[in-house]
Amino acid sequence: MTVTNRRNLKILIKVVEALILIVTGVLAIIYSGNTNLQSVIVILVGVYLIFAGLTKIIGYYTNPIVQRKKGLVSAVFELTVGIIFCVKSTSLVNLLNDIIIWFIAIFLIVIALMFFFFAFMEFKKYKKNSKINIVEYILSVLFLTAGILMLVFQGGSNFIAFTIIIAGVLFIIAGIIKFVLLFDKK
Repeated sequence: MTVTNRRNLKILIKVVEALILIVTGVLAIIYSGNTNLQSVIVILVGVYLIFAGLTKIIGYYTNPIVQRKKGLVSAVFELTVGIIFCVKSTSLVNLLNDIIIWFIAIFLIVIALMFFFFAFMEFKKYKKNSKINIVEYILSVLFLTAGILMLVFQGGSNFIAFTIIIAGVLFIIAGIIKFVLLFDKK
């Protein structure tokens, strides 16, 4: 495979990942209150995780020098979680109010702190705000806000729908960021 073909394939994979995230986010927002379609949203998240995990695993075996073993372990984890999301989607929707909401809220807070830390370190290193740096600051605020809101308002009658809407918005943002990162010339 030539370098140009490999680069085009990587771009295509990133575009497909971004589109899956955006479509999942839009569907999550539209159908957040429909309990029958909530499991479909979980399946779409599973499909994304399977796709992301498989592309990393295939990338590892086609070019193991570039990839690290740590990336392979996270790819296997993504693939495993994706399969579980697809196979046990209905059970996961039922668990949403108990365990998954806490997991998602704490995960969002930790990711927010990570984005803020990376943005701060990059700013300190280069003494300027790049597009990616600004996106990281915005993401950290959005993720932190979403995580805190999830912890504060859990247990309400419409909380599962609220959680799915927040997740949908975050999926859309993640998809848009994938597009930004794809075309950012740093």
